[in-house]
Amino acid sequence: MNYPPDSMKARVRTMLRSALAISILLVAGLGAMSQRTDASSRVLPSANLLGTWKLKAVGGKDPATIAIKLWQVEFREQGNLDLFGIHDR
Repeated sequence: MNYPPDSMKARVRTMLRSALAISILLVAGLGAMSQRTDASSRVLPSANLLGTWKLKAVGGKDPATIAIKLWQVEFREQGNLDLFGIHDR
């Protein structure tokens, strides 16, 4: 049976960790944005959440340890957001 080389396993592990970090950021951000107004059922972001958030750590370690150079989420009014990321391959 052929097994993938160690470098391939490491690459897959890095991609999975990156995906997990992004998912955590999104879930945390969307959860914080779940405040509803009385006049509307539209989701409005918390004033404390608005702005650009950069990933500082993954599991208590620098993101570079899992090949992430930069990941950031910008939360805007009206519930809009932008994602941006750079990682090593």
